[in-house]
Amino acid sequence: TAMPLRSVLVLAVAIVGGRASEQAHPNDHVLPSPRLQSPSSRINADNQTDLRSLRSLSPFVSKQLEGNAVDLDVNQLLQEVDAGVSKMNKRQITKFKEYMTSMKEFVMKNQAASQKKPHLDSAKVFYDPSTQKPLASFDGYTYSAIIYHDPPFVSIQDYFANSTNPADQDPGNLNQTRTPGNGKLSGLSIDMLGALSTTMGVSFKYYYPCNVQLYNSQKYCNTPTKNESLNLFSGTPGYFGSIADMCGAEDRCMVVGPVKITSDITKTYRLTQPFMESGFVMAVLESKSNPSFMAAFDPFDWLLWFLVVIEIILCGVLFMWTEGYGTNQDLWGSPAIEDLQLGLCERIVKIIWNLISQSYDAIYWSFTLLLGAGDKAPTTNAGRLVVSFQLLFALILVSMYTGNLATFLFTIPMQTKVTQFDDFVDPASFYYNKKNSICISTLNPSMQSWLDVKKSDLIGTGQSNFNIITNSTIEDCLFSVYTGKATATFFDEPTVLYYMNRLYSSGMCGDGGGYCTDRTKIDQESCVCPTRDSAKKCQNPNNNKWYAISGSVVTAGNIFNPFGYGLVFHRNSTDYQGFSQAIEYIKQIGLLASIEDNNIPGLSTMSCSSLAGGSIQLTFSNIQGLFTLIMALLFAGLCVGLLEQIIALVMYCMKPCLKKKELSVAGSRKNSMVSVSSDLMLRKPAPGHKSLADADTKVDSADIQVDLQQGNGEIGEEKAQEVEEQPSPEEIEMHKKITELQRGLAEIEEIIQTFELEKSSEQTQDANEAPANPLAATWQSFHANVRSFLGSKADT
Repeated sequence: TAMPLRSVLVLAVAIVGGRASEQAHPNDHVLPSPRLQSPSSRINADNQTDLRSLRSLSPFVSKQLEGNAVDLDVNQLLQEVDAGVSKMNKRQITKFKEYMTSMKEFVMKNQAASQKKPHLDSAKVFYDPSTQKPLASFDGYTYSAIIYHDPPFVSIQDYFANSTNPADQDPGNLNQTRTPGNGKLSGLSIDMLGALSTTMGVSFKYYYPCNVQLYNSQKYCNTPTKNESLNLFSGTPGYFGSIADMCGAEDRCMVVGPVKITSDITKTYRLTQPFMESGFVMAVLESKSNPSFMAAFDPFDWLLWFLVVIEIILCGVLFMWTEGYGTNQDLWGSPAIEDLQLGLCERIVKIIWNLISQSYDAIYWSFTLLLGAGDKAPTTNAGRLVVSFQLLFALILVSMYTGNLATFLFTIPMQTKVTQFDDFVDPASFYYNKKNSICISTLNPSMQSWLDVKKSDLIGTGQSNFNIITNSTIEDCLFSVYTGKATATFFDEPTVLYYMNRLYSSGMCGDGGGYCTDRTKIDQESCVCPTRDSAKKCQNPNNNKWYAISGSVVTAGNIFNPFGYGLVFHRNSTDYQGFSQAIEYIKQIGLLASIEDNNIPGLSTMSCSSLAGGSIQLTFSNIQGLFTLIMALLFAGLCVGLLEQIIALVMYCMKPCLKKKELSVAGSRKNSMVSVSSDLMLRKPAPGHKSLADADTKVDSADIQVDLQQGNGEIGEEKAQEVEEQPSPEEIEMHKKITELQRGLAEIEEIIQTFELEKSSEQTQDANEAPANPLAATWQSFHANVRSFLGSKADT
């Protein structure tokens, strides 16, 4: 069945893997290799008790468990197990094969990991790579290390050997006055030899080349270089010490330093496997640049700003939908009464204009809400919901923007003149400039050699010419880059980082950095005022000058021209094999990486001297884009306001011409209205009619009201210009009251006329005998007063 066979496979992998590891590494007690263990989650607990009895189910598995476990073939094991699953159903076979495949990957992974383990034991036994036979033990041997001064790999204190005390001079270090123990020898290579000493059981003596003739003439040694060390190592005479004495009959000596493994040097010497891989890196001056024109908007990219604008417009459309026409008086207003009297074309034009103005109001509302200054209030529930979401969006957006704004405004943008070597030779490069120059060191010929190769590659392309400046050391080249005399320099990355760190610690970095003519002074105060007299006045006896420079030397681009560093042995020596294995061992246990971190500063660990720091202050350049945008918007608002004023002025000038025709119509309306009013007030009922309410004499009050509404503002040509185009509610109410008075006047006239008819016979009979009736005079006077009142109100 599936489960027993799977248990057999698990047991076989676990036991066979462990035996294979034991035979490959018999000295597991010193450097234990991890035994292969199957994942515990793969084993069913119910089947663990059947493992012993299940071993006989597969002859191949049993043979491998009891025979030579080193020759375990996992693929053959899987085939044997597959033969035993022929009775499984399809689902069981599929699952079981998936399990076996995962177990195969597990075995292969652990076998590969075990093969990468170091092969050193307590007896310091090493193996010949060609014969796989053990080499002689190195334990107890003493080797001579020919070193040269090249930080951060090797630093030799007082290598000039010009001390006033003869005992401390020791040119060439023949008396071993300079050792790692007393601190006079240090660096990555020196620390690595210390690790190899512990690992291999060897000890070292240290020598450096010092020319006897030059020392006798100038009383000091020159800076020891790689070429001089190789000359001494090769037996070239003229140096303090004899290479035969240093190496001895067993030829136990080597050259230690940053020696690059190249095809040329391997033709003459034996080199170990590289103890460190590196390459050339370019160093340039990084200085402060002006902020971008729209620096105030940098917290968001342009796509995000575009989406914000789209959101404002969409929110405005929602306001037009939820706060519909006539719903929100603050947003839309109410339709004018005179719109009902417009023609079709006039209505279409006004609808379009209203749509434009309403869209502007809606977007304005949405934008002011985003700024937290909404001046309108929603009137519908849907509108209130939109406002709530817009305010929430504004809260989050403003918080994100203001949170990033300070970082962008106070971050000083930096720039470099070049970013890679191609910027010197490629005219199509953005940074290309014929004035750019490269500084190389005369003491490091590998720089010139690389440039020569590069020039030969560029011959025929028209790009093989570029400016070169020479200095003696890499440190001098970096100083030339800092002062602007050279655009860039390049060399081994560890060396460049080491001297860059020295520049930083000397105050030659940052926005407030600089250098003094006296290079021992690292700030302006100590440079121009090294001492003070009794009156505390500054004294500058050497006339020191301070040159302020804004910027720092940094690395640019990627590492190019990769190479490795190795230890150099004589051509006929085999000791390089054992040292190569020891170097590989201290690499794998992480010791060599720790040594590199302790000796080579990283860019992240470099700190500019506190005396060279400068405060960050915002300038107009930080907000020039924002200021320009605001000025442009203000100017646009001014232009819109002027346009509105011009339109209003034109309409005002055209208004008298437009009113001329309206006044002629108003005059006819006024005459008709006055005649109607006069008939109401003065006419008597026609024969056969009892009152003015009859059909042939009575004026319909509704017609009079319409005439009054239409004629409002048109009665009296001298007042026509002062009447508003749209009647106010008070005027409409006044019209209603006038109509009621007219109706009352008609009734009064009927009463007067009836009274006069009743009294006419009596007045006729007594006309010659009695005075006029006082009641009739009273009614007539009242009638005249009412008529006068109506006339004055109609004019108003």
